[in-house]
Amino acid sequence: MNEEDFVDEFYTDKDLSLLKKLTLVIPTYNRNYYLSRCLWYHAHFPFGEIIVADSSPKEKKVVNRKTVQKIREQFGANVRYLEYEPETEKYGGDIYRKWGNAVQHVVTEYSQICTDKEFILPITRCREIAYLDQNMECLSVESLRCWIDITKKEKLTCLVARDFLKSPSINSTNPKERYTQALSETSTAVLIIYRTEIHKKIYQYLDNYEIQDIRFGEILISIIGYILGKSHHVNDSISLCRDVTNLNREGRINTTESSASRYPSIIEYNKLGVLDQFYTTYKRCLRGVFTEVLIKDDLNDIELLIKESDCLINANSENNGVASALYHFVMAHQKIKQIWMQTPSVIKQPIRVITGYDDSRWNIKNVPNEVLLIEKIIDKTMHLHMVDTDKSLFEINLELNLY
Repeated sequence: MNEEDFVDEFYTDKDLSLLKKLTLVIPTYNRNYYLSRCLWYHAHFPFGEIIVADSSPKEKKVVNRKTVQKIREQFGANVRYLEYEPETEKYGGDIYRKWGNAVQHVVTEYSQICTDKEFILPITRCREIAYLDQNMECLSVESLRCWIDITKKEKLTCLVARDFLKSPSINSTNPKERYTQALSETSTAVLIIYRTEIHKKIYQYLDNYEIQDIRFGEILISIIGYILGKSHHVNDSISLCRDVTNLNREGRINTTESSASRYPSIIEYNKLGVLDQFYTTYKRCLRGVFTEVLIKDDLNDIELLIKESDCLINANSENNGVASALYHFVMAHQKIKQIWMQTPSVIKQPIRVITGYDDSRWNIKNVPNEVLLIEKIIDKTMHLHMVDTDKSLFEINLELNLY
């Protein structure tokens, strides 16, 4: 077992026993550094199981297997290691097949995807599990998330406000109403906690309907759960932090850092000649879900309901085609974002107050202590990013003074 460190000290008087009901599924690809750090952190907590889904090249898998073994030995953690073929598909369909297959191995009551760059906040997760235990009609729970970026020059934390899920709970008893509300919210239900039986079912739909790309796959994962049942939103707690320190350096996206930037966007699908194929498969999958959950009298509404989801794809354009419409939609929002970023704070703050979007509570002066703990880990390990190719976190732990 490991000697106590600052993570143990922080949680020493906290009851985290509910985490035994939760399995973390950690997908990883080609990133020994991130997986080592992710496992080291999460092994401090009593999760029912941690499943690593590794599709790295052979030489990376060798390091990851050693890391998993050291985690088991040092923490006594229940870590299962699953190997997959390296990701080679042009549109990323193999990513979600890997995620879905790993979820099928879960045996605990609840499960969640947690990528190797994410950090779960266990106190919030226990709160979510308690809610699910007490509300059997609810299938999933969502809380706030944040991004952490530690600047290279100043070594300071910039906690970016990310109220992805600051919205009402989706709790109608009508599948159509839940679906419509989900489309109007900014929810991304990929990294949230689910009842495992539902989590498995979502990925089974993608497999059964042969979804072959990461873009439409993510949209479906974000929608299907709401069609199947209620989702509770916790708007006063952060449940997950993501390290984006090396993702966007000086305005340039590092394409090795994120699956979202390694593959063509929907904007490019039309030019590549695959838009109609992927869009047709997406609609077939959505149609299949609705057919199973809607009562007979509502089946005539299926095509109209599918059409409503086009707001996620083509911004309701009728003239310029899906790709062109989405491109202009994104570009317009990029321009708005640039204008906002350049606006003086003295003007921004009154606008936030008027609109009800006041993110000042997430500045560095009043960040929750759990988040500051994660910031400390990111800061202490940031310099290891560039040696990822030949060393894991455990091979150089003495210089980190983490243990």
